[in-house]
Amino acid sequence: MTGFTQNNNPSKPLVLSFHGTSGTGKNLVSKMIVDNLYYQRKDSCHVKWFMPDARFPDPSRMQTYKSELQQQIKDAVRSCEHTMFIFDEADKMDPQLIRTVQSFLGSRGLWHTTLTDKNLVDFYVPFLPLEYEHILQCAMAEMATNRQTINRGIAARLARDLQYFPKEEKLFAVSGCKKIANQLPFYMS
Repeated sequence: MTGFTQNNNPSKPLVLSFHGTSGTGKNLVSKMIVDNLYYQRKDSCHVKWFMPDARFPDPSRMQTYKSELQQQIKDAVRSCEHTMFIFDEADKMDPQLIRTVQSFLGSRGLWHTTLTDKNLVDFYVPFLPLEYEHILQCAMAEMATNRQTINRGIAARLARDLQYFPKEEKLFAVSGCKKIANQLPFYMS
């Protein structure tokens, strides 16, 4: 990333593709990247964060969404070559919107292709499912974030109460760390 950000005239955007189930840290890592690249962090005008379900909810308005997205990307790239676009849960995006984004990632003629077909993704980053010990660490980190006394017993109780898969072995947390922040207050009282 350092090489990309130091290039004043990049030939194409840096494209990172994060893959993993819910709650495994994809948004956390995205925020860490933003915090380290941009002075104003996620509030920077150079960071555009899209959540498809919230931003593009109505399939009947897809043409409007495409136009708005196109214009927003054009405006952002004009103002800064290193603008960061984060598409949270891009797998839920309508294919028309994905093609709109693809048109800005490389050369022309990308309308009928996928990101992988044209090698437009620079790095694929896998996020593996979280195990019990990871959930325990998430719970204790949340306590520290909330300036609470870290209590391993409470963290363990919360971690044990989550759902795990496969059903027999109970190896991986179904929701990862996603529910920790909301559930912790109930365990702390």
